[in-house]
Amino acid sequence: MWGTNVMEGKHLHVRCMAHILNLIVHDGLKEIGPSIKRVRQMVKYVRSSSTRTRNFLKCVEMQNIECDKMLFLDVPTRWNSTYLMLDTTTKFEKAFERFDLYDGNFNSFLATDVCEDGSIASSIQNEYWANVRNITKFL
Repeated sequence: MWGTNVMEGKHLHVRCMAHILNLIVHDGLKEIGPSIKRVRQMVKYVRSSSTRTRNFLKCVEMQNIECDKMLFLDVPTRWNSTYLMLDTTTKFEKAFERFDLYDGNFNSFLATDVCEDGSIASSIQNEYWANVRNITKFL
């Protein structure tokens, strides 16, 4: 406006480095998208009611898992919150395996609930856990 911009500011557009990093990581996370969807749906199910959360905590105790963190749902647009969700969830892998015994609806929820993108997550298998562990180490 004061006539000090080169070329009247038409080509002045600086991207934030954090935004660029976020775009790069999100592109990489697409490679293991199904694994992330499954984890997100598992966390969503456990966190959706206090009874489910209590039952999950019983499973954590039975598996002798010592972790100060609790499961939380990520913000899909923020890669660091996705990383924190995956990192925390991998600590509770054995508890999730046991949780199916406490809550018979857990696997049926995963097999039928529709994700944000319209797909169905289904239950998580060992290969998906391996993907989650690997991407967590990478991030």
